[in-house]
Amino acid sequence: RRPHVRRELGEATAGLLLAEATGLIAVRSLHALTGEMSVISAVAKAYVPAQVDALVARLLHLLGPHGLLGPGDPHGHFAKAERDHRIIGIFDGSSLVNRNALVEQFPRVARGYRKGRADTEALAEAASPHRTPRPFRPEGLKLLSTGGCSVLAALPAAVAALRERAAGEGGDLAPVVSLAERLLDATDRLHEAMATVRFTPRAVPGEAFELAERYELCFAAAGALHLWLHGTATGAADTTWLRGCLVKALTDLGEPVAAAETDVLDALADLLLDGPPHAFVSLLDRLEVNVP
Repeated sequence: RRPHVRRELGEATAGLLLAEATGLIAVRSLHALTGEMSVISAVAKAYVPAQVDALVARLLHLLGPHGLLGPGDPHGHFAKAERDHRIIGIFDGSSLVNRNALVEQFPRVARGYRKGRADTEALAEAASPHRTPRPFRPEGLKLLSTGGCSVLAALPAAVAALRERAAGEGGDLAPVVSLAERLLDATDRLHEAMATVRFTPRAVPGEAFELAERYELCFAAAGALHLWLHGTATGAADTTWLRGCLVKALTDLGEPVAAAETDVLDALADLLLDGPPHAFVSLLDRLEVNVP
């Protein structure tokens, strides 16, 4: 296994897991956090297609000319997937449209984060994919989220819960705690910046869209942390996929990540390469079913 190829596969796997975490949280939030869907859906519809686009581009670069061969070649299926995926991002509004919808709610979202407005019970349901969701109530959908976004508003509590688990169960969670604390710090600074954005209708400044992209990354990483906390019962649970997600998100955010911490991406690549042929690493295979 060539080190460069292994690292590229590991980073692609981490990106796929972040996209899956975002999708899982978003779909279940339709039931559990219905009133916040104007924020959550905007994040998911912008982030997931963009993340998968980046993943496909990374793998295309890795495959080189083999990634462009036709259906008669063993690699031809990738070329078709690469071509077909280009239109995914326009099915329900472009990334720009969805990010604009998020920017419009910056004041509400930043205020909700500052005040810690999080529906923790509903978030626990959204982050527990093996639990049967409550019935969908369409009347709960709102054009604007009155409370902000529980996924990120509950991040301080999630990091505190992670610290408590690390201290109480003796598991080697220190590397995860360190990554999660850096995510929390980046999220704090992001919301401070979001609160300062001022604009008139139809005159959204370019830097606001950059903040929206950073918000998506923080949301995806926070979603992964919530899924791990609600989908594992002990500190001894495997942290490989969570560390991979946090390392990938922090790197994309431009936050400092040590070289030794990025080695987890190689471990993610091993999970992929050691698994069944033509299979992906999925969060649903990593989360426990009977977590109290």
